[in-house]
Amino acid sequence: MVSITDLDIVGACDTCGGPTGDLQTLQRRAGDNVCGQCDALFTAAHALLDNDVRDEPTILGTLAFAWSRGAGALGTENYGGLEFLSSTDGVPLLSLPAITAGVVTCDGSRIPKAAKIDVYSRAAKPRELAEVYEGLLKEHGIHFDVCSGGSVAWDIEDANLTLTVRAMKELHPGRVSFFKTYPVGRIYSFPPPALVSGFYRTLLGSIDKRTASGYAHALAESGRHTPQKAVTGSVAWLLGESNDAIPPRERRPRIVKTLNNHLLAPRDLQELLEGIWSPEDTVWRDASVLGPRLTRNLHYLQESCKQQFP
Repeated sequence: MVSITDLDIVGACDTCGGPTGDLQTLQRRAGDNVCGQCDALFTAAHALLDNDVRDEPTILGTLAFAWSRGAGALGTENYGGLEFLSSTDGVPLLSLPAITAGVVTCDGSRIPKAAKIDVYSRAAKPRELAEVYEGLLKEHGIHFDVCSGGSVAWDIEDANLTLTVRAMKELHPGRVSFFKTYPVGRIYSFPPPALVSGFYRTLLGSIDKRTASGYAHALAESGRHTPQKAVTGSVAWLLGESNDAIPPRERRPRIVKTLNNHLLAPRDLQELLEGIWSPEDTVWRDASVLGPRLTRNLHYLQESCKQQFP
């Protein structure tokens, strides 16, 4: 099969169209010159299908990581905060954690001033959040009191639900240097786990169409795609289906050729029709559903990279 590139850029990847200034950075794969991102993506996609990985969050996390690592954003042993599940055919199987938690410290100190809880999955139960929150407080020597004041703020700007919990009063900046551990006293007590988890329960709400409320609809779901559809739709989205700046009639023929050449044909699966496309093709529908969830994984990896290399 001839090269599928439809660009006249020297050093361009034949599959995603991304340019490169050095031809030696491209790798030969199925008759095409491919960049590191695409090579890592195809390798991970085949590993998932070869091993019949059916858990959708694992498929999305694994492909997002492969795409990010192929771009050089993450090292081989750095999983960017994703949960490592196992390794197959040299490919790490990863998943976005349901909940993460950490503390915000006073400037120039390790003394906590707030607890930050990030929820990524609608499957995270209030009881689980309470356990994570209480564990965080104990780890940092923060006491809590059912009768103390405090605050819980929330937002969902980063494709996850973030709860920021504070005591009624923070240490004055001028006094922070005098403390080696979190201060005692009722005014510095944090809200109790039962209150925070109850607050989370209300925020989560319901995705039932009859009683829809809260933020559960915006968080990750388990998904119901078959492994082939989950992998194919995700790969299509990463290869450019996410780019609305390019009209479908221009971006989709290239994506179809790429999927056929590097994913479907090597597996003796039914190939997509080349030269024409229909908006009713399931691959585009699958990509549109999986895209926001892939974005959540990629955003998480990017934020982790920023924290490690500020």
